[in-house]
Parts: sequence; C-alpha cells; structure tokens
Amino acid sequence: MASTLSDHQQHLADAQAAHAETAKAEAALRAQWETLRQVAFRPDEIKRQIAAAQETYDAAMASWADAGAQGDPPSAPAALATLAKTLAQAEAQGAAAAAAAARLEARIALAQGATKEAHAVVGAAVHALLANEVLPPLVQAAQDAQLEAYALLNQLLGLGWIVGDFRESLPALGNLAIAVNSAAQVANNIELQPGGAMASRQQWREMIQGLFAGTVAKLPPAPPARFRVAPKKVA
Repeated sequence: MASTLSDHQQHLADAQAAHAETAKAEAALRAQWETLRQVAFRPDEIKRQIAAAQETYDAAMASWADAGAQGDPPSAPAALATLAKTLAQAEAQGAAAAAAAARLEARIALAQGATKEAHAVVGAAVHALLANEVLPPLVQAAQDAQLEAYALLNQLLGLGWIVGDFRESLPALGNLAIAVNSAAQVANNIELQPGGAMASRQQWREMIQGLFAGTVAKLPPAPPARFRVAPKKVA
C-alpha cells in the first residue's frame, strides 16, 4: 500500500524511528551497566553483614565476660564463616564486574552521542515540516485574506469619489458614502480575542511536542478576532 505521507512527514517518521532505536540501544547498555555495578558493589554489602554479625558476637562475648565467664563462651555465629566464603566469591565477581562496567562506559558514551545526534535530526525534520508544510498555507491564507480585504475596501471607497458625479441624479448617494466611510474604519475596529495569542502559543507548543513524540499533530483553528464596536449597518 502506497504511503500517504508527504516527503517531509516521511522524513520526520524515519528520524523518529531512528531516534527510538538509538534511545533503546542506549537504555539497554545502561541497564547492563547498572547490573554490573550492583555486582561490583556486592562485596561492600557482604562486608556490612559480616561487621554486623561480628558486632553481635563481640557483644555476646562481652556479656559473657561481664557475667564472670561462667560456662561455655558463646559460639561464633556460623554466618561469619559462610559470609567470609561468600565474600571471597563476591570480591572476585565484583572485580570482574567493575572492569566490565568500566569498559561498557565507553560504549554508553558513544550510544549517548548517537541518541543526541538522532534527536537533533528529529528536530531538523520537525523544523522542515513546519517551514515547508505547516506555515506556508497559513501565511498564504493570511496574505490572501488581507489582499481581499483591502481590495474590497478600495472598492467601497471608490463610491465616495463619485458622489459629486451624481449629485443631481442621485442626491442621496452621499448617505451611502457615509456608510462606506464607516465601513472603512473597520480595520481600526478589530482586536484579537483577549488571551488569543497565549492560546495560540499553547496550540503551537502542543503541536510541536506531538511532532517530536511521533504522534499525529495538527494545529487547531486560530482564536477568533472580534469587533470593539459592532460595525454600522448600511441604511
């Protein structure tokens, strides 16, 4: 099935897919590094356990001595021997994990750079889409509307120039000219909706964020303008 995307939309979609792949690869390396880091720090945890067990044993021995050393002394916790053996294994594994994590950091840096570059490509694609597809029709529509408005205004104002030409045959033509002059003031009687620019700002923000996120993003209709004072009707 043929793609319905424009060239700029396709370029953005491809950039988003590439960015997703680089980000995924970077996340996988970071997860692997975190696992190795936990293995590398495992001996420290075992040492804390040994210290706690030794402290408990030392306290028991002190209590036994304070009581006159009657009877058999407390036995050393079996956990101390087990932990000591576990520590030796953990230290060997931890050293290997630390070395592997150090080697992995260079790959993470490269992956991070690739992700950053891919994000920049997405940004360039978003800019190209805005500059070549989104903005041009809006600018053109605004220019066309302005040209049409001024053309109509010139057409209306032309009536005022012929009032004297028909003073005898159309003596009341001047009354229409007054209405025309009133209409000519419309351009100065238009204001943007209060908060309209801020609303438009939020619309643009949400649209561009959507483009970066890979969602379908369309700009909502512009906030409407309004008249300060209602235009006078032609009598």
